Amino acid sequence: MELAINMSGFPLPGVPRSIVRIWSVEDPMGKKEKVFNRVRDEIEGLVKNLILELRRARAARRRGPATLAHQTRHQPPLPLTPQTDTG
Repeated sequence: MELAINMSGFPLPGVPRSIVRIWSVEDPMGKKEKVFNRVRDEIEGLVKNLILELRRARAARRRGPATLAHQTRHQPPLPLTPQTDTG
C-alpha cells in the first residue's frame, strides 16, 4: 500500500489524490517551544492512529469479509483524522 501524508497545506503535484492523507497540523516554525512540543505530540498521535488503522485493515483482509463485518459491528471505530480534498 502506498500512502502519502501531506502536512504542508498545499497540493502534492504528481501524487495521485487517492493515496494522499491530509493532516492539518500547525506549522510551529518561529513559535515558542511549547507550540513545538504540542505539534510534535499531535503528529505522534496521528502516526500512532495511522499505524493502528493500517494494522487493523491488514488483519481484516487476512481474515476475510465476514470477519470484517463482525469487527465493524462490535468494535468502536478508530478515530480518523479529517481528510480534506485539496483540488
